[in-house]
Amino acid sequence: GKQIKWLLVIVLGTYAVLFILSLFKTFYSPTEGGFFDRLYDITFLLMDPGSNSDHMSSPFVILCSLFGLVVFSGMLISVFSNVLERRVGSYEKGETDYNISNHVVILGLNKTVPSLLRFIHKNYPDSYILLMCDDNSEDVRDWIHANVSNQIEDKLIVMNGDRNTKDDLERLKCGDHVKVLYILGEQNEENHDEKSMDCLKKLSHLIKGEKVKCHVLLESQIMYGILQSVDVEEQIKDKFDFLPFNFNEIWAQEALGTIPAESIIINGEKQPWTYKSLDGDGITRNSKKHVHLIIYGMTEMGMTLATNAAHILHFPNFKEGQFDTCSKITFIDTDAQVKGKVFRSYYKHLFNLARWRSIDKNECLEETNWKDPMTDKDSTSPFKGFLGDVNFMDIQWEFITGEPYDEEVNTYLRVCSEEKSTILTIAFCGENSERNTECCMTLPDTVIQQVNLILVRQKGSPLMENMLMKKAGFGNIRPFGIMSECFYGHLKHEEYGKLVNASYNSEIDMNDKCEVEAAWDILKVADKWSSIYCANMLYYKLRLMGLDTEDFLTKESITSALNRNEDDMQRTEHNRWNTEKLLLGFRPLTSEEERVKWKTDKQNMKRQLLHFDILSYEMLKKMDPDVIDYDKKVNLKLADIYSISKSS
Repeated sequence: GKQIKWLLVIVLGTYAVLFILSLFKTFYSPTEGGFFDRLYDITFLLMDPGSNSDHMSSPFVILCSLFGLVVFSGMLISVFSNVLERRVGSYEKGETDYNISNHVVILGLNKTVPSLLRFIHKNYPDSYILLMCDDNSEDVRDWIHANVSNQIEDKLIVMNGDRNTKDDLERLKCGDHVKVLYILGEQNEENHDEKSMDCLKKLSHLIKGEKVKCHVLLESQIMYGILQSVDVEEQIKDKFDFLPFNFNEIWAQEALGTIPAESIIINGEKQPWTYKSLDGDGITRNSKKHVHLIIYGMTEMGMTLATNAAHILHFPNFKEGQFDTCSKITFIDTDAQVKGKVFRSYYKHLFNLARWRSIDKNECLEETNWKDPMTDKDSTSPFKGFLGDVNFMDIQWEFITGEPYDEEVNTYLRVCSEEKSTILTIAFCGENSERNTECCMTLPDTVIQQVNLILVRQKGSPLMENMLMKKAGFGNIRPFGIMSECFYGHLKHEEYGKLVNASYNSEIDMNDKCEVEAAWDILKVADKWSSIYCANMLYYKLRLMGLDTEDFLTKESITSALNRNEDDMQRTEHNRWNTEKLLLGFRPLTSEEERVKWKTDKQNMKRQLLHFDILSYEMLKKMDPDVIDYDKKVNLKLADIYSISKSS
């Protein structure tokens, strides 16, 4: 812009000087003609030094030709070519700014971007997608070109910038009715989550008008856990519908089959399989079976898989203090002793109640070293004696130090798979994809044939697993954790959670989406997650009542089953709720003084993550029978939740 302005000044100055000189007859002496003729003669000579005028003297012709060569042939062409080169260079480097609105913004770059672009384009086909990252823009375009269609590329704008720099954020035009924001962050950066939250805070000052949906990827399980129980700042809540998500959490929920998917899409292609539920065909009141989930590798993915499984492995055949029908989650890792201590410390309130043991591979088959915090004489649990004399937790935990190839471990797997009462699922969650596949292939034949499901973590393509599934006996293998995929857009857990929340209030019309959304918006974040985790058990609850979700279900058949299984459903829901609250960081009350205080200061104690209702079902019925009605409300609405979700 400045170059063009300077050029105009020089051109006009040149015209002025030459026009003034032309007023002297020694330079320009026309026989007739006016102002414009004089101007045209000068202009033609400037533009074409080869042209001439009979009215001009030779020195004046030379002077005009010289100015023409410098100003028009030199400066003018150089400026315009320079402008074009700068414009092209600015585009290639991602430095160009765009005047757009009603667009979608992605901040940061990782391997999930291609699948995210496909999802966004499917939902907002007419909207531009603005992607800002600190990588080389040309390389980014080349990579995306190889992974998405031309239709998506036509709607994609790649910009280079830092998501924590105010000037770069202003280039995003977030105040101009941006439809949705995705803050992904950059790959392998330090302090990823802190930078993303800081970015969110800076963006909140730029948003105008209505709230904007903002999906924020959090890498740290600790940060993600904190944001499940603590509300964000008011400034962020006012401007955003804040939706944090975690890659491991999404894949864990998908792989565990909490909500059956119609199909799995990877790299834009439909896969020939879906994920199975951990409970097989379902565990009913009279069943003698229990679920056993064995996880190789105490990685973040492995631990996330375990905690998500703990939210759903609750069944009506469990009897307090009897562990033969108790769900079991087992970790196997070469460093299980140390990692197990860290895991148990992080979920300390859970392991101050739940039965667990940490053993070496040589002790796999021995029923020894179990620790019951509620009944052991030497237990140091602060809850011992306050919550009854029988352990009411319906999931027990194992931490085994060993390798997948160890003979003792393989023997343990064979014994578990041969137990008729065990529904066994094995998950390989190591960081090395090839080793996960290798460990899977070396499993004993009897295990491969009898296991419910084998989950194999694959960071890259699931090609090997897709080929392996065609091999005889390997039909139960499922790859998961593919880095190129972002399943967040495909999952419906939050939508189900909104319906669960609405079911607690009889005044809300669950078929009215606006009412359901309004009730959801006013919830505290901990209550939102409580509803989502409750929703994750929807299909498990249908199966535990003996209903086959593969068949055509009606509201009448679900309601009839609920009436037959009312007490079992309430007991199971309360057991699920106990585990959920303990995983989210709540603890039971440990003294009579706290129990008295609960009656007058309930909300404040909840903010301190204390809860009176973390008790056995039988104790709760005696001490606070009105609370049981909450479980009853959500159970009675199962038919509505199922039918509404299916119709939508």
